[in-house]
Amino acid sequence: MKKRLALIVAAAAALLTAVPASAVQFGTPDGDDHPQVGIMVAKINGTPAWRCSGAIISPTVFLTAGHCVSGATSAEVWFDSGAPRPTLPAGYPFTGEYSGTPIAHPDYADFAAFPATFDIGVVILDSPHPGPYASLADEGTIDALRKGPARKDAFDLVGYGLQDSIPPIFQQDIQRYFGTASLVNTHNQLTDGYSVQLTAAPGTGGSLCFGDSGGPVFLKGTTTIVAVNSFVLNLQCMGSGFSYRTDTADSLAFVGQFLP
Repeated sequence: MKKRLALIVAAAAALLTAVPASAVQFGTPDGDDHPQVGIMVAKINGTPAWRCSGAIISPTVFLTAGHCVSGATSAEVWFDSGAPRPTLPAGYPFTGEYSGTPIAHPDYADFAAFPATFDIGVVILDSPHPGPYASLADEGTIDALRKGPARKDAFDLVGYGLQDSIPPIFQQDIQRYFGTASLVNTHNQLTDGYSVQLTAAPGTGGSLCFGDSGGPVFLKGTTTIVAVNSFVLNLQCMGSGFSYRTDTADSLAFVGQFLP
C-alpha cells in the first residue's frame, strides 16, 4: 500500500525535495490520549491505495491533507489506537470503521503552485461519529504565537506513520504516536504563510514521516488544530516537517462549508 507524504521537487539555487508526510517519527505510543485522531485508507474504485492520518472535527467531518484525498473515490477511517506490527498487514483489523467521501480543496493541484499548495481536504463520513471532536483554531493563531515567546514545544503532533525509514530498519507500525514540535518559520520560501515549518523537540520525537500526512498539529496541551501535516524534505524523514495551516481565512472557509 502506498505511503503518502508529499515530496516536491523545485528548481532553485539548490534542488529541493519535498515528500508527503506520514508518522510521528520516534514518538511515543499515544494510547487513548487522542481518540479524535484516526487512520484513513484511500480507495480508488474500491481498491486500497494509500493511508494517511487525520482528525474528526464534527460528527461527519474528518480533516486531513489534500494529497491524502485527491484522486481517491472513497475512503475508510478507523479510530483505534492500534498496535505495533513489523509489516503492513493486508487489512486494517480495527474497530469503529467508517466509510466516506473524500474531498480535496478545489485549488489543490499536487503541489504545482508550491508553496501555495492548498494541501487540505476532508472525508465526509456516511454515518456520524459520536465524538469527542477536535476543533479548529481561530484565524491568525499561529501568527500570534510566532510573535510571542512560546515557540519552543508549541505543538503536539499525533499520527500513524513510519517510525524509521532508513534501511534496513523500515518499521511501519499501525499505531497512533504522539510527539511535540517547535515552531521554526511561517514566512520563508517553503512556507510563505501557507504552511508552518516545524522541528522535533529534543528527546520527544515529533518528527513527521510517511503515514503522518493529514494528521493534526495541535496547540500544545489541547485538541485545537492549527495545521495538518503536509510534507518533509527527504525520504529519510530527517529535519523539519511542514504542515498546511488551518488557521487562515481560506482554510477555515473551505472546511466551514462542511460543518454544521
